[in-house]
Amino acid sequence: MEMNVKIVAIIISIIALSYAIPMDAKYDYDPRPSVAYPGLCDAVAYDINIDLTPPYNSINNASVRITLTHEIEVDMVLLDFEVSMSCDSVIMTHPIYDYWFMCDFRHLGDTLVVELPITSAPGDTFFLTFHYHGLPTGGYYYETNHLGDYVIYTLSWPSNARCWFPCIDFPADKATATITITAPSNLDVAANGTMVTHHFVMAQPICSYNICFAAADYAFWENFSGSGVPIWYFAYPEDSVEAAYDWGRTPEMVDSFEMYFGEYPFDRYGMATTPFGLGGMEHQTMTFLGDGIVRGDRRYEDVVAHELSHSWFGNSVGLADWRDFWVNEGFATFAEFVFTEIFSGDIEAADYRSGTQYRYMISGENFPMYDPDEYLSYTCYNKGGCVLEMLRFLMGDSLFFAAVREWTGRYRYRTVTTDSLKALMEEFYGSSLDWFFDQWVYQPGYPTLKYSYASWRSGESFFAILRIDQDNTSGPDVFITPVEIEIETEAGSIWDTIWLDTLSEEFVWELSDSLIRFVIDPNYRILRNAVRVTSVDEFSQKPAFDISIEPNPFNQTCRILIPGDSETSKNAEIFDQSGRLIQKFANVDNEILWDASGLPSATYFVRVSAGKSAVIKRVLNLR
Repeated sequence: MEMNVKIVAIIISIIALSYAIPMDAKYDYDPRPSVAYPGLCDAVAYDINIDLTPPYNSINNASVRITLTHEIEVDMVLLDFEVSMSCDSVIMTHPIYDYWFMCDFRHLGDTLVVELPITSAPGDTFFLTFHYHGLPTGGYYYETNHLGDYVIYTLSWPSNARCWFPCIDFPADKATATITITAPSNLDVAANGTMVTHHFVMAQPICSYNICFAAADYAFWENFSGSGVPIWYFAYPEDSVEAAYDWGRTPEMVDSFEMYFGEYPFDRYGMATTPFGLGGMEHQTMTFLGDGIVRGDRRYEDVVAHELSHSWFGNSVGLADWRDFWVNEGFATFAEFVFTEIFSGDIEAADYRSGTQYRYMISGENFPMYDPDEYLSYTCYNKGGCVLEMLRFLMGDSLFFAAVREWTGRYRYRTVTTDSLKALMEEFYGSSLDWFFDQWVYQPGYPTLKYSYASWRSGESFFAILRIDQDNTSGPDVFITPVEIEIETEAGSIWDTIWLDTLSEEFVWELSDSLIRFVIDPNYRILRNAVRVTSVDEFSQKPAFDISIEPNPFNQTCRILIPGDSETSKNAEIFDQSGRLIQKFANVDNEILWDASGLPSATYFVRVSAGKSAVIKRVLNLR
């Protein structure tokens, strides 16, 4: 079948949760071990050459020259290469010394073992050139798009680069890459002559799963971000009008993300459609988007933002270990929050975070983000984004985004772990974040906050009490977290932030008007399930009893006098000005001696309850 094809050589990175998987192809969802990493050698550069000739479902004539270096003496090289592929020859050369050797090699399963004809000294660099062919079982695809036209493309995440070229197939091993695609004259590539070659150079380091190309009948156009980043677009001609609209705000996204995440780390960016439905897969300098998301209504613009953000998180700053996969996808999901906030506003951003939390919670997944049971999971994506939003809430925007920009700058073109992120965030936070990462990253789950509230009128003042109990089914018994509170009163809303660090806590506020309700975390800054267990019980009349405090003000100790018979059970609670419960007295008599010598000078609230009645009074400790 004749094909009208233009070639786009592309450097690919990692997949979005809307799966970028060919529907009819074999695909391995989980990272595979690499015999080549950590190995004897480090790949410095790949130079890949592929001739596209029929039948297009196979690779019939290809070569790759790998530049290798090493710290110890080596006489053997191990590489990852799928058993379905055939290696024809291996040649060893040197960038300085004038030698050329044919190498003996063995293909053992998915491992290519190369015997070096000479021993390479520690610190040396040499070239191995592999000529190969075969029928890939994954990673390389020849499929029809939704229009019925054929597309040739590769998709190597997580460990399928080995399916179509020999490599060190592990994300921590980064190298530069050059990819050259040659097509015969019956493939229309919009070029002169009988043979056309497209040569693309990725000068910045990439890992093996990022290396990719696509060939199809594409319409092409280009524009620039405000900061001057060139952006290339490749869409099927029939979809190009819809794609131009759907992708039209990409330059603004680049400019916006540069403000929050730092300078764009590569020479250009771009997008191309490929036939994997409702998915997106970001590339280093070129994103693949499933042709199903090109609709002409921007309904999948969050996918465009997600994939673009991987330029900073996953491509430039890469993974040293698959167990830290959540760092890539958590930041990309967090970037969706930032995109929605910038382009749609705070209310829409809160709604977007709410939906992200909900999809994670109803998924039923119950495993940690670190070393997850499933990589393409709501835990790594949705929970990961929510955890970074919580870190933002904890640190505040100024410190958090300063830390993010340092993250993308300090580790540009390098690899990282969860510990790298924790250490850098601690630099900016100014204190240990062990407690934060322990509960959110290394343990499963999220808190269930069961809350109730009540209010009383005392003279001209109103007092409101909020009780929160944690009823957690997984993870730690107690999640420690700040929580934003909206207190709705007849006079308007009051906003406050409380800290949760015990199973059961109570907070009190003095209000100027009657309480309507409490709203727990109204902007969905915290990953939580908040459940109200009782409704408002407001007493508009004066309680059935009163208390007196002597002396008031006092110095370190005072007496709390409670009238009434000694048969009625009475309980007392002391709150500070932030509303935090600091001391409780259970089943007290008619007098309490309160020792506040360990507390600072401040105003406190004393709440005494007897049966269904309660009263609150202010008391001032002056030391």
